[in-house]
Amino acid sequence: MIHDQCISGGVPQFDASRASQLLRLGIAGPNRPIDDLIARLEQPDGWEWFATQLRTKELSVLADGTTPLDPVCLSGVKEVSKKWLGRPASVDERLRGILGYFLSVALAMKQHGTNISSRPIEDIYGVLSDLATAVPDPWQTLLGGVSLPGQSSAR
Repeated sequence: MIHDQCISGGVPQFDASRASQLLRLGIAGPNRPIDDLIARLEQPDGWEWFATQLRTKELSVLADGTTPLDPVCLSGVKEVSKKWLGRPASVDERLRGILGYFLSVALAMKQHGTNISSRPIEDIYGVLSDLATAVPDPWQTLLGGVSLPGQSSAR
């Protein structure tokens, strides 16, 4: 009952995940592809799904986000991820493509100070900030760090 979910003053209580979801819906308008990925990561098995995706042959090179990687390697992961987005065989493959794309972009920004995406850096910051709310550490810290202008020298 809604009354039971309210605190004094009649304001409904929401857990952080639900509040985050409502804010994204209210502020961002139509669903962005990253919102679909975040929704998947916020499911009960989301972090397990995340770890499984990073064990795939194509994304395993990203490891735990701390291993130094060549920019050419990161661009290769980004391109494979774009192919998954273009013609996904399943919903999981589409989400894996979104994940691989933004993780490779974030690592290039963090490790090399460069934006390997054709998207403006200002757009990337917002997406990485949103994604950081749904992933486990060390990725949460990494994404949160590069999503703050001035924390990365990406151009």
